[in-house]
Amino acid sequence: MHKKIQQVWEQYDLGGIVEVEKLSGGLINETFYVINNDQSRYIVQHLQGIFDKDLMRDFEIIAEHLTKQGWTCPILVHSKNGSNYVLIQSEIWRVYKYIEAKDFLLEFLNEEAYFDIGNLLGSLHKSLSTLEYLPLHKVEGFHDKDFYINKAFMIERSLYPESLRDALDNIVDNLQRYSKNLENFRQLIHGDPRIENILFSSENKPYTFIDYDTFMFASIYIDIGDCLRSLMSLDDKLGFAERIRQFIVGYCKGNPEVALGYDEALSALKCVTLELALRFLIDSVDQSYFSWDSEHYVSSTKHNEARAKQFWDLFNKIDKEL
Repeated sequence: MHKKIQQVWEQYDLGGIVEVEKLSGGLINETFYVINNDQSRYIVQHLQGIFDKDLMRDFEIIAEHLTKQGWTCPILVHSKNGSNYVLIQSEIWRVYKYIEAKDFLLEFLNEEAYFDIGNLLGSLHKSLSTLEYLPLHKVEGFHDKDFYINKAFMIERSLYPESLRDALDNIVDNLQRYSKNLENFRQLIHGDPRIENILFSSENKPYTFIDYDTFMFASIYIDIGDCLRSLMSLDDKLGFAERIRQFIVGYCKGNPEVALGYDEALSALKCVTLELALRFLIDSVDQSYFSWDSEHYVSSTKHNEARAKQFWDLFNKIDKEL
């Protein structure tokens, strides 16, 4: 793999490579942390086949807008021929400047942290609402429940992992139930604002979002549900209800044009959690979307089965507590 990174690097005027480290946490793309010989730091990323060059146009337009709004954004490095990506054996690779941030630590979780994250997402939505731009690139079926439901039932049920085969109908029924009335407030949204895509300052404050591959024109409830879903997955003594309430107060401060209510936030949370359970269940058979961890699982099927079970269990825990 480092041979490919060297091939990518040779198409940029960035000096020599001193260190390369593969980063974990991404569900789709391969990401590498690179230090060059003058100690400048970069991110090198290999985009999977679901993405195309139109994405790179979206990336720069949205980043330029948000930068003008005062956000810290990923900055793409242009290659020697002036392109914002390079092709290696027909695969898209890109390089952007590393953004300084502190690792998120569970020990700093408190009510204020949930408020701050809600405020950050609300502020992002407020900034994005002023950009009249329809992204050129869209991942097929992304955040489209009907697409996933149809795909799920096209797969022969016996091919699904036995542990989740009987849960399929319940996942679909609940997904249809909680997705109702969540189509309002359509605008440009992030598409994947989970906590792994939030950067934290040295003072442990969330201050920006990364991962610009999923921006889309859709309901803000998709982002709200996905962000909340990642917060409910954290190992924290604070109950689900209080986490949601703090998030809502923060969100409304960041985006006062939206009177986000508890019921809407809860429905969005349940909807996205179920959607992820269904997507991972589909990919346990289809194996066409998510990357997988070959060090801890014997197959993509087993990893995606574990992921699907994780989110189905999370939904049931949320549903029981709230």
